[in-house]
Amino acid sequence: MALSREGVADEDTRFIKQADMRYVGQSYELTVPLQEEDLDAAALDEILAQFHQEHERSYGFKAEEEPVEFVALRFSAVGVIPKPQLPKVSPGDHTTTNAIKKTRPVYFAETDGRVDCPIYNRYKLGSGDDITGPAIIEEVDSTTVIHPGYRAAVDEFGKRFLTRI
Repeated sequence: MALSREGVADEDTRFIKQADMRYVGQSYELTVPLQEEDLDAAALDEILAQFHQEHERSYGFKAEEEPVEFVALRFSAVGVIPKPQLPKVSPGDHTTTNAIKKTRPVYFAETDGRVDCPIYNRYKLGSGDDITGPAIIEEVDSTTVIHPGYRAAVDEFGKRFLTRI
């Protein structure tokens, strides 16, 4: 099995069986979990009852007299893995001056004009660093603007939390 090749032990493997079902003629389906190992007449009756119940819960009505069709049957194997350890960033120096790349004039409505705004290199900020706005933090795929009256605190994982001061 593919999960064992990925290092997932058999006891950490869970199997999920589901059916996508709908009333004949509808263009949308509902997913119903399948519990039974064998799909005999009693199991099918239970699956239909679950479908009608889920349809009523989702759409406010059920039509037990209408024919129901199976659109898809799905069997998934899921491997339970240990929670990953997120990498932590190094502690900052709490001055953040080493992270400033440059300054440039930036317009903020709160200041009624342009102010010289420090531009920080995101990758040079460490945990515990604080930046008071106005400021901008740049990285390869994102820019964080810290408006006047706000501050950004960097946590141990490098995430920034902005709060009003």
